[in-house]
Amino acid sequence: MKAKRIMATVLCITAMAAFTACGVPGKGDNPAGASSISGSDQVKENDEGVIVVGEDESTWSPNAMEEKGSVEIPNPWIECQSLDEAEKLVGYSFQVPEVIAGYEKGIIEVLEQRMIQMIYVNGEESVVIRKALSAEDPSGDFNEYAEETTISVGENQVTMKGENGMVNLAIWFDGEYAYSVNTPEMSAEDVAALVEQVK
Repeated sequence: MKAKRIMATVLCITAMAAFTACGVPGKGDNPAGASSISGSDQVKENDEGVIVVGEDESTWSPNAMEEKGSVEIPNPWIECQSLDEAEKLVGYSFQVPEVIAGYEKGIIEVLEQRMIQMIYVNGEESVVIRKALSAEDPSGDFNEYAEETTISVGENQVTMKGENGMVNLAIWFDGEYAYSVNTPEMSAEDVAALVEQVK
């Protein structure tokens, strides 16, 4: 009987020693084959139903983005082959100068059936004339200009903005439509002459 008790004690001690050697995973342990996700990590499911981990979306798997900002935004402007085509798309007429000294007619485009623009080009420079069914500035030019003045051109009050006595932007309204002329740099007289031809 005494021998049996000694044998049982030895087996118990051996088992405890083996258990201690293997170790019990705790909060700071990371057993082989287990994944570790820190509290700052984000766990999300992508469009393909695959769980991805990481604070930076560009590192998400399995299809990581090549670089941030690589997603292209579709161009909302529709290029037209003729002024007639553009007018049909927007539903109103657009009268612009046939020529602008030093520039060639380049591209005519429409935006969501509410805006039309004609672009005249000279190398890297351009003059852009826009007409929109709107009561707001259609130019898309949000630059701050040092000089601003309003003059009468025909029946319209035209706001001209620019610097050093030259005009970069002209805006006016006729009660139903909004118009703008963006130029690299023109005199007020030349811009006024353009405004008179735009309807």
